[in-house]
Amino acid sequence: MKWLAHSVCMFTPWPLGPIGRRWRQPCNCGLLRGRGSLAHTLVLALVLGLWVSGDACGQWIDETITLQPGWNSVFLNSEPSPNTCDAVFAGVPVDAVCQWNPKQSAVEYVQSPDEVLVKSDDWLVYYSLDSPLKVLTTLHAIQGGKPYLVKLRGADSFDWTVRGRPVARPLSWLGNSFNFVGFPVAATGGPTFQALFMASTSHAGQAVYRLTGGQWVQVANPATSRPAKGEAFWVYTSGQSDFQGPLRLTLDKGRSLEYSDVLTELTIRLKNETAAVTPCIVSVQDSTTPPDPAAPALAGIVPLSYYKYDTFEWAPYVAPVTVDVAAGEEYQLRLAVRRADMTPYAPLPGETGHLYQAVVKLSYGDGSAVLVPVTARGLGEVAAAKSAGVKAVSHIRAGLWVGTAVVNKVDERIQFPSVAPTPTASEFQLRLIVHVDANGTARLLQQVIQMWRDGTYKPDPANSSVQIVDQPGAFVLLTDEALAANFSGAVLRDGVPVGRRISTAAFGFRTPITMSGGFPTPALPTPSLSCTVPLGYNDPVNPFKHLYHPDHDNLNSSYDAAHPLPAGSESYTVTRAISLAFTVDDPEGLQVAGWGDTQLGGTYSETVSGIHKDPIQVQGRFRLQRISPVAELNPSK
Repeated sequence: MKWLAHSVCMFTPWPLGPIGRRWRQPCNCGLLRGRGSLAHTLVLALVLGLWVSGDACGQWIDETITLQPGWNSVFLNSEPSPNTCDAVFAGVPVDAVCQWNPKQSAVEYVQSPDEVLVKSDDWLVYYSLDSPLKVLTTLHAIQGGKPYLVKLRGADSFDWTVRGRPVARPLSWLGNSFNFVGFPVAATGGPTFQALFMASTSHAGQAVYRLTGGQWVQVANPATSRPAKGEAFWVYTSGQSDFQGPLRLTLDKGRSLEYSDVLTELTIRLKNETAAVTPCIVSVQDSTTPPDPAAPALAGIVPLSYYKYDTFEWAPYVAPVTVDVAAGEEYQLRLAVRRADMTPYAPLPGETGHLYQAVVKLSYGDGSAVLVPVTARGLGEVAAAKSAGVKAVSHIRAGLWVGTAVVNKVDERIQFPSVAPTPTASEFQLRLIVHVDANGTARLLQQVIQMWRDGTYKPDPANSSVQIVDQPGAFVLLTDEALAANFSGAVLRDGVPVGRRISTAAFGFRTPITMSGGFPTPALPTPSLSCTVPLGYNDPVNPFKHLYHPDHDNLNSSYDAAHPLPAGSESYTVTRAISLAFTVDDPEGLQVAGWGDTQLGGTYSETVSGIHKDPIQVQGRFRLQRISPVAELNPSK
């Protein structure tokens, strides 16, 4: 069979790469191997790792490449879905598709694609379904951010449209060799070859070959010639290189901006590899409809804000923004999702999931254009519970909220009685701790302790001698210190696991106090929360009581602790009626990341009774931030 395959290939002309007058040995798609090295293993592992670890969800664009009869050298900016070759080329009259699969072998020559043999060590090849060579197919999937040679049958051109997910795949170069590559460039007015490679000492001034009329032809004038959008070409690399383009793009994770349901801010790092200031135009595009019914449905756009370093604030994105990246410097483009501005989505029957999706476009230099996929879940949405196959049921604000109330107005009851509180000379701050359970019930806390619950294991049904995870470990929240012995510490202190305690000195109660009202929801954006905090006249933290002062210990002349004096004799019961009125806008007029999502706030008001003959009213503002999504308090174990 090996002999038969080789014989067939000898009579079938296939494309191939580089240049020259002679070849050292037959090579797939026109590329011949020269000298090899052990580094091939590392490079191949990196390439496969980048492919396998790619993100699974999508933000979709349509990419159209006009194929001409015969061989075409193309570069895909997006990864199709599904990406099997049979699906991608269904209805496209192709004979074969080749992907360069270098084995760390230097390519020294480029010549006509039809003058070399296909050798599987250096090229992967896909044969169309109706081809007699289909059994010899070694290329089974099309990856975005990769160059391909595509042979179109017939005498007419064909517009090949691919709906896929944008991919900014890192380039891996073979040193002292020609490399088959493509770059994301604009449809018109892209960079010249000279401008594209000017910042790289390994590529500047080196030979570039492009496919013209079925032949590899050296670019005669790189200063005026430009790569077309979707075009792949050969460029020589002198020495080693990690060049990624005039602007090196790095993301916080993977190759996309995935906010999921918990992240608020992500950063795109832009490193200017050139010797001049490079303006970068940032724009946000809508996603097209997902091509695969199994992919998450398109719930809507992803509203974004960007951070303005000149004014130190966040601004909603409404139009393209230009940022200047200094020569040799890195610019951190901070983008935050505004979940509060997302239009609520009603899933259709049969949908397995949905995402808010968009595409961030970065246009820079002389015409380079990189697309970055963006996804986020809506306000309060959580991932589907795998065990049940349904969404976990929880209030959209469930979790632990910690923040500050700032009191800046108070009644003037002594000298100048007033109807409403008036501004104070200075502000007073107090910490607020509020927990919201899965049903949306809010509780005011004086303290909370974060602990860790270890996971549990069970025998593997397929192999009882192997233990697998039954319930994964998770953080827990406690207000009852007696339960702490049932769990492990949440952080390490001096090498010892300990719990993380959050408390407030503004209150002296011990048991959480249930609050009436609720947190904001899309249906009710400006609700209020209220509760009464009592402080008994005989409570040790009552400001009127003193353990060692005979006039303030609530004891009679006999110091009979079994029969304390009644309230009002030496000490008074104090009650604090607290109200939190949420507002749509930030109470300080700020533009902050996560406002309306992980940050909420509004007007704080409190009426204090028992320390003056008349109730005293105070007012101010408050801000809360969700620091934990845990919806349960005080689990038993």
